[in-house]
Amino acid sequence: MPRTISFGLRFLRQNLPDLNVLEYPTRAEFSAQLKRGWDAVGFSFYLEETNDIQAMAAEARQAGVRELWAGNYGALTPSIQSHFDHVFSSYSEDAVGQKLGTRLEENLPSDSTAPASTPKATT
Repeated sequence: MPRTISFGLRFLRQNLPDLNVLEYPTRAEFSAQLKRGWDAVGFSFYLEETNDIQAMAAEARQAGVRELWAGNYGALTPSIQSHFDHVFSSYSEDAVGQKLGTRLEENLPSDSTAPASTPKATT
């Protein structure tokens, strides 16, 4: 069954609400988004998705994207890392936030003492 949900990307978006996320977009959806003129595009991928991501990264470069970022297990392969300007490893919400010029503490509600990565309880 193909993946449709990326829990890691949802975790990033929860901690960095201004982050735009496409979860497993079709190539047409991805190409349409590139027309919006992004400064940076990040890819979270697994090893078996490497060929698709390399093609998408090349398309992003051709569209004028200045920085390509990579994360997740596929990005840890040394031979793929040269295709990206920055590779994130492990829990990267703080590192991604820094690259975007924000700090996680800025995203906390003013009355909260819990870290930004702690989800709110829902019933």
